Amino acid sequence: MKMVLPLIAVAAFALATGVQAQPEPGAAAPPADIESLLRATEEPAAAAEAASPEPPAAEAPPPVPTLKIPPPDMTVGVKRRYRIANTAEVARGGQTQRRSNEQVVEIEVVQASPKRIVRYVIVDGSAKDDPTGDALLNASKGVATDYEAEASGKPVRLTEWDKVRATILERLLLDPTAPLDGAKRTRTVLTAMDGTAAVAFAVPEMAMMADMQGWPELPFATAQEEARTARFGEHEARLVSRREALAPPAEQTCVAQLKAATDLDPASPAAKNLAAALKIQTDAEVSTVDGWVVRMKQVQTRLSGPQKEVKTSTIVREDPPACPAPG
Repeated sequence: MKMVLPLIAVAAFALATGVQAQPEPGAAAPPADIESLLRATEEPAAAAEAASPEPPAAEAPPPVPTLKIPPPDMTVGVKRRYRIANTAEVARGGQTQRRSNEQVVEIEVVQASPKRIVRYVIVDGSAKDDPTGDALLNASKGVATDYEAEASGKPVRLTEWDKVRATILERLLLDPTAPLDGAKRTRTVLTAMDGTAAVAFAVPEMAMMADMQGWPELPFATAQEEARTARFGEHEARLVSRREALAPPAEQTCVAQLKAATDLDPASPAAKNLAAALKIQTDAEVSTVDGWVVRMKQVQTRLSGPQKEVKTSTIVREDPPACPAPG
């Protein structure tokens, strides 16, 4: 008769002699060694991790260069001189009328606190194909027109408009070469203006320049867009504007290339009811030394029903600052 040892005794004998006990057929499997099982599970995983190379660390994207232009230098005594050329073409019914003028202006910061005051003087200039405009330009030469300005140089209002208007009208009405009807119409228009409304008449180019000056920090090649509401006669219009710094300035270059555009939203009531369209495109070079415009060109295209008007303004600074020496 064959003797069968108890299972526990077999296991104990196997552990003592280092021989793996084999359970008899039909017998239950011995309990597993927990630590051995854990080691058996962990060791292959650790070996696999050691064998596989670590993924390369993701490289951080290079920083995007940003535009950094100082606001216009508004120190008392700062003077700037610009040559300005304007043209206007109005097409209607197959006919086109063209007017143009050129002028040299000097601007000077005469007060910095508590308000910024800039003085604007037309030094020289003439108008073509517009006798009334030429007479008005002549009457305005040498007249000191002071205006309150924002940090960007944007005119807010003319501070001595009543005095400026009286001087211009007196000269205009005493000019024997000025068309009488045109002089009378001009007097009516100017008399209806206050110091704020007169900004668009007296110093429009200064407002154009200010729109390209004092920009906040802007990533290059990244257009920023904003919308605003304006009035076209009795109709509301939505204007969408974009601005962009075209490219980082080259090393030691002391001007930044800027671009701006404004369009009338075709869905605006003004566009629908007046068959109107408006596009303003501006290209400018702005000094990174003193923040003032060095050169700019603006083209305004306006459609209103059957009439198309194109205005072009070119502004060139006659005394741009020299680039600073390297280092």
